[in-house]
Amino acid sequence: MSQHRPAVSTVAAVADLLDGVARLAGEPDRFGVEWDRDKQLLALGRAVRELRARHGLSQEQLGFACGLHRNYVGAVERGEVNSTFRILILLTAGLDEPLSELIALYERNRYADLSRCSHDRG
Repeated sequence: MSQHRPAVSTVAAVADLLDGVARLAGEPDRFGVEWDRDKQLLALGRAVRELRARHGLSQEQLGFACGLHRNYVGAVERGEVNSTFRILILLTAGLDEPLSELIALYERNRYADLSRCSHDRG
Protein backbone atom coordinates (compact mmCIF):
# COMPACT_ATOMS: atom_id res chain seq x y z
CA MET A 1 0.00 0.00 0.00
CA SER A 2 1.51 3.32 -1.06
CA GLN A 3 1.13 6.34 1.09
CA HIS A 4 -0.36 9.43 -0.54
CA ARG A 5 1.61 12.60 0.16
CA PRO A 6 0.14 15.96 -0.77
CA ALA A 7 1.99 18.00 -3.36
CA VAL A 8 4.23 20.75 -2.03
CA SER A 9 2.00 23.33 -3.70
CA THR A 10 -1.01 21.94 -1.81
CA VAL A 11 0.84 22.19 1.51
CA ALA A 12 1.93 25.74 0.67
CA ALA A 13 -1.62 26.67 -0.29
CA VAL A 14 -2.97 25.35 3.02
CA ALA A 15 -0.27 27.24 4.95
CA ASP A 16 -1.16 30.42 3.08
CA LEU A 17 -4.84 29.86 3.80
CA LEU A 18 -4.13 29.42 7.51
CA ASP A 19 -2.03 32.60 7.48
CA GLY A 20 -4.96 34.39 5.85
CA VAL A 21 -7.33 33.19 8.55
CA ALA A 22 -4.87 34.34 11.23
CA ARG A 23 -4.63 37.75 9.59
CA LEU A 24 -8.40 38.10 9.48
CA ALA A 25 -8.49 37.28 13.17
CA GLY A 26 -5.79 39.90 13.82
CA GLU A 27 -3.26 37.28 14.90
CA PRO A 28 0.33 36.90 13.68
CA ASP A 29 0.96 34.57 10.74
CA ARG A 30 3.35 31.61 10.90
CA PHE A 31 6.30 34.03 10.69
CA GLY A 32 5.03 36.16 13.57
CA VAL A 33 3.99 39.05 11.30
CA GLU A 34 0.76 40.85 12.13
CA TRP A 35 -1.19 42.12 9.13
CA ASP A 36 -3.74 44.85 9.52
CA ARG A 37 -4.68 45.42 5.91
CA ASP A 38 -6.23 48.85 6.41
CA LYS A 39 -3.32 50.26 8.39
CA GLN A 40 -0.72 48.81 6.03
CA LEU A 41 -2.44 50.11 2.91
CA LEU A 42 -3.04 53.52 4.46
CA ALA A 43 0.65 53.78 5.36
CA LEU A 44 1.60 52.90 1.78
CA GLY A 45 -0.94 55.37 0.41
CA ARG A 46 0.44 58.17 2.57
CA ALA A 47 3.92 57.35 1.29
CA VAL A 48 2.76 57.61 -2.34
CA ARG A 49 0.94 60.89 -1.59
CA GLU A 50 4.02 62.31 0.14
CA LEU A 51 6.29 61.49 -2.79
CA ARG A 52 3.76 62.90 -5.25
CA ALA A 53 3.51 66.12 -3.22
CA ARG A 54 7.31 66.43 -3.10
CA HIS A 55 7.30 66.48 -6.89
CA GLY A 56 4.39 68.91 -7.07
CA LEU A 57 2.28 66.52 -9.15
CA SER A 58 -1.47 66.07 -9.21
CA GLN A 59 -2.92 62.57 -9.16
CA GLU A 60 -3.74 63.04 -12.83
CA GLN A 61 -0.16 64.05 -13.69
CA LEU A 62 1.28 61.09 -11.78
CA GLY A 63 -1.20 58.75 -13.43
CA PHE A 64 -0.20 60.03 -16.85
CA ALA A 65 3.51 59.70 -16.02
CA CYS A 66 3.18 56.08 -14.95
CA GLY A 67 0.36 54.87 -17.20
CA LEU A 68 -2.32 54.56 -14.51
CA HIS A 69 -5.70 56.24 -14.27
CA ARG A 70 -5.88 59.15 -11.84
CA ASN A 71 -8.71 57.43 -9.98
CA TYR A 72 -6.46 54.42 -9.37
CA VAL A 73 -3.69 56.67 -8.04
CA GLY A 74 -6.25 58.20 -5.67
CA ALA A 75 -7.42 54.77 -4.55
CA VAL A 76 -3.82 53.78 -3.77
CA GLU A 77 -3.33 56.96 -1.77
CA ARG A 78 -6.52 56.33 0.21
CA GLY A 79 -5.48 52.74 0.97
CA GLU A 80 -8.42 51.31 -0.96
CA VAL A 81 -6.44 48.92 -3.15
CA ASN A 82 -3.76 46.35 -2.44
CA SER A 83 -1.25 47.30 -5.12
CA THR A 84 0.91 44.74 -6.83
CA PHE A 85 4.67 44.97 -7.07
CA ARG A 86 4.24 45.97 -10.72
CA ILE A 87 2.06 48.94 -9.71
CA LEU A 88 4.61 50.07 -7.11
CA ILE A 89 7.32 49.94 -9.78
CA LEU A 90 5.14 51.99 -12.16
CA LEU A 91 4.39 54.58 -9.47
CA THR A 92 8.01 55.03 -8.46
CA ALA A 93 9.06 55.22 -12.12
CA GLY A 94 6.45 57.94 -12.69
CA LEU A 95 7.82 59.77 -9.66
CA ASP A 96 11.42 59.22 -10.75
CA GLU A 97 12.14 57.78 -7.30
CA PRO A 98 13.67 54.46 -6.28
CA LEU A 99 11.29 51.88 -4.86
CA SER A 100 13.41 51.91 -1.72
CA GLU A 101 12.34 55.52 -1.04
CA LEU A 102 8.67 54.56 -1.22
CA ILE A 103 9.26 51.61 1.10
CA ALA A 104 11.23 53.76 3.55
CA LEU A 105 8.35 56.25 3.73
CA TYR A 106 5.86 53.40 4.11
CA GLU A 107 7.86 51.98 7.02
CA ARG A 108 8.14 55.39 8.66
CA ASN A 109 4.36 55.86 8.37
CA ARG A 110 3.65 52.35 9.59
CA TYR A 111 5.89 52.69 12.65
CA ALA A 112 4.49 56.14 13.40
CA ASP A 113 1.01 54.57 13.42
CA LEU A 114 2.18 51.80 15.74
CA SER A 115 3.81 54.36 18.02
CA ARG A 116 0.58 56.40 18.16
CA CYS A 117 -1.41 53.25 18.95
CA SER A 118 0.88 52.31 21.82
CA HIS A 119 0.72 55.86 23.25
CA ASP A 120 -3.08 55.83 22.98
CA ARG A 121 -3.25 52.58 24.98
CA GLY A 122 -0.73 53.52 27.63
